[in-house]
Amino acid sequence: MASRMRDFGRAPLRRSGMRTAALVVVVIGLLAIAGASGVARASGPGTAIGYGSTWAYTSSTPAAGWMNPGFDASSWATDTAPFSDRTSVYCAGPYGTAGLPTTANTDFPVYSTLFLRNTFALPADAWGLHLTGTIDNNASVWVNGTSYPGASGGSCSTGDINVDVPSASLTRGATSDLVAVQASDSGVATYFALQATYGAIAFGNQPVETQKNSPITDGSGPIRVTITPPAGGAAVPDGTEVDLSLQAISGSGTISGGTAHTSGGVATFRGLAVSAPGEYRLVATSGGASVTGNAFVIADQVTTCPAGQTCTSTGGSTSNTQVTASSSFTSGNQLAVSVIDGGAGIPAGVCPGFVPQGAGSFINILGGVVGGGNITATWTLAKSLVMAAGNPGAAHFDICLGAENLAGGTTPWTTKSGAPSTPVYDSNLGATLYWGLLPDCPKTPTGPCILHRDKNQANEVVTFYLPYPWDAGFHGG
Repeated sequence: MASRMRDFGRAPLRRSGMRTAALVVVVIGLLAIAGASGVARASGPGTAIGYGSTWAYTSSTPAAGWMNPGFDASSWATDTAPFSDRTSVYCAGPYGTAGLPTTANTDFPVYSTLFLRNTFALPADAWGLHLTGTIDNNASVWVNGTSYPGASGGSCSTGDINVDVPSASLTRGATSDLVAVQASDSGVATYFALQATYGAIAFGNQPVETQKNSPITDGSGPIRVTITPPAGGAAVPDGTEVDLSLQAISGSGTISGGTAHTSGGVATFRGLAVSAPGEYRLVATSGGASVTGNAFVIADQVTTCPAGQTCTSTGGSTSNTQVTASSSFTSGNQLAVSVIDGGAGIPAGVCPGFVPQGAGSFINILGGVVGGGNITATWTLAKSLVMAAGNPGAAHFDICLGAENLAGGTTPWTTKSGAPSTPVYDSNLGATLYWGLLPDCPKTPTGPCILHRDKNQANEVVTFYLPYPWDAGFHGG
């Protein structure tokens, strides 16, 4: 017989300044009969075009549409700005005082017109664009083919060009955005220099373990998204819409309360909730800018545990699986249990002979756990799946566990075969989990192990033990 069953899960990692927690990642399955073998990242505000950047340019009147992104300017010359008449840079003093470059070249003769293009790449979280610079005497400015007012000249200041570009007008991606300038001189001297800065959308705080259909917080307050305008640009208008979507790592939940509007550049999500347990990320979007948060867990049930007492939490159930966990603490904590229907979570090759089926689980201790927090958990698989697998004896069921050493050590726990558990770095969690099949518990357990396996009205019931420090580390995302 080759069918097997699973109970699996993963969870977020500890972050400084947030409520810490411990988490156990468990995978349960039915082993074969004896003899068988076995997610832009955020970058923040920045400069898209700096003073002294290289531009493509021509002094000959180009063909129509030269200011559009799709125009072929490969035959144009390239050089670095500022473009100036070297013989008479009469604004050199004020430019230097303002931080503009004072070197010059002869690519912009007096009484002439230059046509310039500069393509650049914006990260996914870039919000808005601001152009600032100087022109002697006049300039017309386009961004991605759209004309923008705000360019005048002759004042020898950095504010000659002062243009704000809406976030939704930007395309983002490799060299996909374009600034085009028509610069004209009316005599005496010439000068043109320009820089472009962009703002950013970012999470002001991020979720930690939260119960399903409960308001999502970072442990102290509602989730917030902050929009920072470009350097020198206009402030973010109050009422700017920010939307949150849910990216599932495992679980089938939907999000509610995922729209909010800014006040002072901050959107606050007071009614944010997720409908089903699982591991998720939040994606914030506004004006075409987007940022993806860290992983976090939604639990079926979070139970508050008084200090010195045993706490039990039942993590709901799917059509075929239920998980209950108990733990005692030397100080007050919370115990969270989740059952996740479907999904993947077992690295290849870590549990030989294991072909998973069924639902997965998260078992989490929320709060600081030092020298305590041992967990006893019971996993129950429905009769329908047991019978479908040929109704094997209880001894043929086992657990594939992935756990982090909460104390920070690197010594693995011992697997069923006697070999050390396999360390696998989990990029979703940002931590190393140790994976393997659990052995049966000795008389005095010192590591993760199975206490007993039973049948209950043909349901399979496996009880296992996870002594501190073998919990996976919770680092709220």
